[in-house]
Amino acid sequence: MNAHQKKVYKDIIKPEADKGVLTAVTQKAVNEMYRDLYKFKARFTRCGSCLKERLVKLQQVYEASCES
Repeated sequence: MNAHQKKVYKDIIKPEADKGVLTAVTQKAVNEMYRDLYKFKARFTRCGSCLKERLVKLQQVYEASCES
């Protein structure tokens, strides 16, 4: 995760994920970052478990990038 992605994750994605509700704009940011990091096409979804899985994976990458 590069510096810009870390900032977006920390300032935009993480606070909304902690509240348990993502706006459409934030979900778009999640999907774009997920695509960039995993090279997997992520689309807008209403599936809570699908979105939660993406957020967990992004958190893992964020934590790993902060350690290095």
